[in-house]
Amino acid sequence: MVSKGGLQSRPHPAHPGTAVESSGPRPGWQVLVFFLGGTFLCYSVAILIPFALMDDYLLLSDSLRGETTIRMLHLAGGRPTNAMLTDLAASGLNGIGDLRYLRLVSITGIGLLAWSLYRVLVRSGWNRTQSACLAAIVCTLPSFQVHASSAMLAFSALAAVASGAALLLADRAYDERSLATRGGFWVGSVVLFLLALTIYQTSAMFFWVFGVIVLFKPASTISSVLRRCLWYAAASGVGLVLGFLMYRISVTRYGPLLSNGRSSLTHDPVEKMLWFVRRPLMDALNLENLIAHPWVAVTVGILITGGLLHYFRGATKERALLLALAACIIPLSYLPNLVVAENWSSYRTQFALTSVIAVYSFLAVQGYSARLSFLVTPRALTAGLGLAAAIGILLAAYNVTVYFAVPQRQELQLMRQELARANLAQERGIYFIRPTWRDSFAPAVRYDEFGFPSSVQPWVPRAAIYVLLRERNLEPANLAVELAPLEGPAEPPPGAFVVDMRTLSRMTHPAPGSTLSAPTETFSWSEGSGVSAYWLEAGTTPGGSQIFSGTPTTQRSATVSGLPTNGHTVYIRLWSLKRNGWQCNDYSYVAAMTRKG
Repeated sequence: MVSKGGLQSRPHPAHPGTAVESSGPRPGWQVLVFFLGGTFLCYSVAILIPFALMDDYLLLSDSLRGETTIRMLHLAGGRPTNAMLTDLAASGLNGIGDLRYLRLVSITGIGLLAWSLYRVLVRSGWNRTQSACLAAIVCTLPSFQVHASSAMLAFSALAAVASGAALLLADRAYDERSLATRGGFWVGSVVLFLLALTIYQTSAMFFWVFGVIVLFKPASTISSVLRRCLWYAAASGVGLVLGFLMYRISVTRYGPLLSNGRSSLTHDPVEKMLWFVRRPLMDALNLENLIAHPWVAVTVGILITGGLLHYFRGATKERALLLALAACIIPLSYLPNLVVAENWSSYRTQFALTSVIAVYSFLAVQGYSARLSFLVTPRALTAGLGLAAAIGILLAAYNVTVYFAVPQRQELQLMRQELARANLAQERGIYFIRPTWRDSFAPAVRYDEFGFPSSVQPWVPRAAIYVLLRERNLEPANLAVELAPLEGPAEPPPGAFVVDMRTLSRMTHPAPGSTLSAPTETFSWSEGSGVSAYWLEAGTTPGGSQIFSGTPTTQRSATVSGLPTNGHTVYIRLWSLKRNGWQCNDYSYVAAMTRKG
């Protein structure tokens, strides 16, 4: 039986996770404080450690210079509300340390979202403890870790909260008998959803996370699910059309600021869906696992499918129809990224997608538990969910520390150390040698987020240099900053000060690309940053070791004999042992030529 509000249902006794007597979440501020406090503790390192993440440098530089690059990028992407909110929040920024306040806004939004999920879960018939566990699991997924670590994404979680409120208004409108009241709630739903879209489109798709919770609550009938789903789709569809029109207007006016992939629509829907399955869906099905594996995704997908078939009620045909509907909602939760030409499935775009998969996993577990009720007691199920939530919280805290806060701070410190050597009064400019992903201070790199060095991006160095020199009360307005080709030869112009962000060891003698003088040569290299051991190989093919294969050493030179003297190319590979394992730089030389006779 469904109440007038559309959220309170009589729990089905076959599901061990349903409350025996659900009267909704307890009133008062205690539950909200619990979720906010828990979220702050989980992501506290993002507040305590001063650092900047990629676009954060541009945001801060804009604020200090009084420029509008970030505002224009938000407007070009069809996010005018985000542009306004970011302008307002960034106006008081004075340095790197102040970015923590924007991350605090993001973390607060995540806490509010967890609380909102909890309330909807409880009102949908699930017991309080399991609802709290699922809310914690969802809000510690990798996509949330990215949003908690980025000042640029400060308002994205609030967009998800707004879209959840839009879903609840649409649900309330569905149950209203008064046409005027129903229309008012429905219009309010569309407006809230449009507001969420103008903040961050991928977060607005959280509408469907709340949607699957309400649609597939215990004891839902197929007729009720289908009617409500069509009602929700109508509300979100109108909002999407309005949001798309705003986006096209923005592209027309500010399009050159965006890449072609973001400013144009996809022309191959079939290939786009194949990409969706291979990339973002595979990531989402790996849940907390950062290194996504296809076999994990397939296994989780099969388990979810089987569990949902056990969870849904009715005849086989009805269950299959509900399963098909659940499958259709998955790409809906990623829709903004499916309609554009760009194929880039970073975790920040998977905000709603991974959450839908997490909710389906929860329902699947309930289905298996109901089928195996003679083995799995409600208490055991709750304990298992509690353990999963605890693991998720610990992993989130670890990942934000190890992949964001600490490596980004180390990169920031390295930039400060490099710039501290400069005498700007005598320098004609700055020649910035960017790192590669292999120069990361983190254990691994995933997309342009986890462990990715910020200064790899071409728009970061100039903004970062401006911000860091302003910290020293220097005004580098007339100081030219030139970027070296990424992974190309560094050729600084005369009189330029060189900022080298490469952390791997680099060959210093002989000069890379030079001609060797004899069949025996001593190769020397720099110390590197965070490097604990070295390993040299020499070969006649790229990456080969036909001539010389050394052993790990702490020495910074090695003598290689047996080098050819035929003028052919000699390939040298220098390995550096860092925290994230062995990484290498490759070099080539021309072998000495021995004259006959």
